[in-house]
Amino acid sequence: MFGVRHFEISDLERVVEIASGSLTESYAPEFFLNICTFYPDCFLVADGCDAKTAGFIIGIRNDCSSARILLLAVDESHRGEGIGSRLLGRCLHMLQLHNAKSVTLEVGVENVKAVSFYLNRHFRIKELVKGIYNDGSDAYVMEAVL
Repeated sequence: MFGVRHFEISDLERVVEIASGSLTESYAPEFFLNICTFYPDCFLVADGCDAKTAGFIIGIRNDCSSARILLLAVDESHRGEGIGSRLLGRCLHMLQLHNAKSVTLEVGVENVKAVSFYLNRHFRIKELVKGIYNDGSDAYVMEAVL
């Protein structure tokens, strides 16, 4: 079993490690520190049974009624355990508490598992954005109504 909690500075090294191993884009530690400073409410981590951080999610409010999931990543060794679902559910709940009515995110077109993950959680494909990533690959903008 695992628990979901707010990010703490002591999680930084592990979050950077998970991001590096799971995401196609690179993120400096300062990025996560800035998120922690400006958007602490929806920067959540999941701890595995070994008390080691197994995944994280970052959600932010865009304005009074909309929000965005910036990143969701789960360590490869913990995928398929429900950690991503639990992180997403908790983050969406927190965003609802902050009056968000909808949430968007971007996911690489070639990341079929992630697209399916979000489709199965009531997100829909809103649009295709060409060349959004540093490697020139495309992404879907996906949206869910809260």
